[in-house]
Amino acid sequence: MTNYFFWKNWSAGNQTLYSLLFLLFTSLLGLTAYLFELGNDGIIHWQKQGELEVVDIVLDRFDKHFFEFTQEADAYLLKEKFTATDLEIPLYIYYAYLFVLALGSVVVLAALPALSRLGFLVGMGIIILTWATMGFESLKIFYEIYDKLFAMLFIVSFSLLAFFFHYIRKNIDLYWRFLAFTILFIGWYFLMQDLTEIAYPLVHLSVYGIAFPIVITVVFIIFNAHEIYRFFIYLTTNETLNSGKNNSQRYWFITLLFLAHAIYTYFHFTENIDYDIFFIHPIYIFIITAFLGIWGFKKREIQYQNIMSFQTEGAFLYIGTGLIALSAVIFALATVNDPLIEVYEDAVIYTQIGFGVGISLYTYANFKDLLAAGQPVYKVFYKPLYFDYLYKVFTAGLLIGSLLLYNNFFTYRQAFAGYFNGLGHLSKLLDDTFSSKQYYNIATGYDPRNHHSFYALGNLALAARNNGAAAIFFEDALSKKTSPYAYAALGEIQFKQKEYLQAILTYQEGIERCKQNGELYNNLALLLNERGLLPDSVLLHFEVGMQTAEVPEVLQSNTFTLWTKYNIFQSLDSVYGDSKPIP
Repeated sequence: MTNYFFWKNWSAGNQTLYSLLFLLFTSLLGLTAYLFELGNDGIIHWQKQGELEVVDIVLDRFDKHFFEFTQEADAYLLKEKFTATDLEIPLYIYYAYLFVLALGSVVVLAALPALSRLGFLVGMGIIILTWATMGFESLKIFYEIYDKLFAMLFIVSFSLLAFFFHYIRKNIDLYWRFLAFTILFIGWYFLMQDLTEIAYPLVHLSVYGIAFPIVITVVFIIFNAHEIYRFFIYLTTNETLNSGKNNSQRYWFITLLFLAHAIYTYFHFTENIDYDIFFIHPIYIFIITAFLGIWGFKKREIQYQNIMSFQTEGAFLYIGTGLIALSAVIFALATVNDPLIEVYEDAVIYTQIGFGVGISLYTYANFKDLLAAGQPVYKVFYKPLYFDYLYKVFTAGLLIGSLLLYNNFFTYRQAFAGYFNGLGHLSKLLDDTFSSKQYYNIATGYDPRNHHSFYALGNLALAARNNGAAAIFFEDALSKKTSPYAYAALGEIQFKQKEYLQAILTYQEGIERCKQNGELYNNLALLLNERGLLPDSVLLHFEVGMQTAEVPEVLQSNTFTLWTKYNIFQSLDSVYGDSKPIP
C-alpha cells in the first residue's frame, strides 16, 4: 500500500498539505464528470409562462314551469408552457475557477525552488509567461502611469520570493514555501480589489487570461496520454494479477482494442461514421488519465531524476499542474463553452491515437520477448532496450500533427471561438449589448456551428424584438448540438409568427433528438390544442411528457385544464397515478 500512498513517509506538514490537495484533485475529477453530464442544464433553465383562457361553465340546471334553466359563469383556465432562459452563468463559477487556478499556481511555485537550476528557470519562465497573458491591464490599475505596471509588480514580487527560496533557503520545507506564496497571493488579491475601478474584475481576469491555462491543459493532456496504455501493461504483466505466459496475447488484445476505440471515436466526432457503438467519451478518458498520472509520474522518475525528485517536489508539481488543467476544463464545462470543450476533446482523441500507435511500436520493439516470456514488463517500462522513449514521442507527435493538419487546424480556431464567447458574456454583464453581439459574431466566424454563440445571439435578437433573426440563430445553434432549450425557443418564435406547421415539426424533431423531452411534449400538446386537434391526442402528449418532465405538475395542471374545457370527467387519481409523486 505504500506504493499507492507514497506520501505517508513525508514530514507531517507536507503529508497534510498533499492529502488535502489530493482530496481536492479527486473531488474536481468527480465534478468534471458531473458537469459534463449536466451540460446545458447548468446555465440554461426552464421557466413557466402562464396564459389564462376564459370559458363558460354551467353551475346549475333546473326546471321551472316546463322550461329548463341554466346558471352559467366565467371560468379561468390556466395553461402553462415552458420557455428557455438566456445563458445564465453565475459569478461564483468565475470566482471558483480563479481560486483553483491560483491554488494550482501556488503549488507549482512552492515546488519549483527545489528543482535543478535549469528546471527552476524553465518553470519560472512558464509561470511568468502565464501571468503576463492574464490580462491584468484590463483591471486598469495604475492605468494613468503604465497599463502593465500592476502585472509587472505582481510578477516581480513572486519571482523574487521564488529566487529567494531557490538560491538562499532551498532546503526549507515545501509546505512553508506554499504558505509564504499563499500569503503573498492573498495580499495581492486584496490590493487588486482596493485599487481597481472596473466592475467584475475577477470576471475580466477569467476571460482575458484564459489563453495560457488552455495551453497548460493541452500539455497536461499530452503528458498523460499514454497512461491508459501503461496501465494495460501493469494489468497484464503484474505477477500477482496474472499467471501463465499469456501476457502478450492479453496485452495486445486490450491495447489494440482501445486503439481501435480511439480511432472510432475520432471518426464519430468528425461525423464520418456513426454505427451506434458504445465508446468512452474523451472527457472521461481525460479524467482517467489525470488520475492514473499521479502514480504514472512517479514511475517516470528515471526520466527526470537529474532535474528533481518525485518525493516530494515531483508529486506537488504534478498535482499543481493538474489543478490548473482541471480548473480550465471545469470552467469550460460549467460555462458550456462548446468550442473550448471541443478543444479539450480533440486534444484527448488526437493524443490517444498518436500515443496509442507510438506506445505500441515502443512496446513491441523493446519488450516483445519479455511479454512472451511472461515477465513483469511494467517494472522496466521506462527502461527501453532498443527503441528510445523519444521515438515514441516523435511518432505520436507526427500523428497528432497530421490529424491537426488534416482538419485544417480547426481545433486551434475553436480556442479563439471559446475566447470570444467569454468576451461576449462579459460584455453582456457590463450591459454593452453592441460589443456582446460583435464578440459572439466573431466567435461564429472561428467556429460556425457552436451552440453557445448562436444561442446567445438568438436571445440578444429576441431582446431586440427581431424574431426573424432570432429564429435563424436558434436554427444555427441546433446545427451540431441538440438542445431542448433551442428547440423550445425556435418553436415559440414560429408559433408567434403563425407558422404552426413548422412549429409542430420543430417540437417533434426536438422530442426525437432530445430523449423524449417532457417540456417539449408539453409545448407541443398546447400547440396542438390551439390548432383544434382532438383532445385525446393532446392528452396523450401530456401523459407521455409527464414521465420525463422536471416539473410534471405543470403537465398535470394542463391536463386538468383540458378536462374542464372539454367536459371530460375522470378521477383525479388517474392522472397522478402514472406520474411522479407530488411532494
